[in-house]
This record gives sequence, structure tokens and C-alpha cells, in this order.
Amino acid sequence: KVCEVDKYDLEIYFKIIYAYSEMHDVENMHKNISRAEEIIAYLDYEKKLTKEEEDRVSYIRDTINKIKVILRNHIDDKI
Repeated sequence: KVCEVDKYDLEIYFKIIYAYSEMHDVENMHKNISRAEEIIAYLDYEKKLTKEEEDRVSYIRDTINKIKVILRNHIDDKI
């Protein structure tokens, strides 16, 4: 499945994660975070990205990690 995606799917998953956070749908956030991490792992493995794309993937990776920390800490039980 991961091999069938491209770098632009990562942007879509990032937007989906944000949309689910706005709806406070933690379960679907977790699912889409997992999918985004699969894409990031695949893109890291392939190493066929431009410098700009690598920077964008790195930014998304860092942001997803911050989201995961928030979800783990359940700040006020809200996202």
C-alpha cells in the first residue's frame, strides 16, 4: 500500500489530520497519523526528494510528533 502513494499524499493526510482535530475525532486522527508516518518512512527510504520536499517532509514529521505528544498528554481532554 505504501508503495502506491507519492509525496503529495502526505500533504493530504496532514490536512485530514487537521480536519479531524477540528472535529475532536481522536480515533481518526490516530489512523491518519499512522498512514502519514508510513508515507514518511517510505519517502525517507526512497530518498528521491528535492531539498524543498525534504524540508516539507521534515516539517510535517515534526508537526505530527507534536500532535502525538498533545494526544498522549490529553491537554484538558481536548485537542
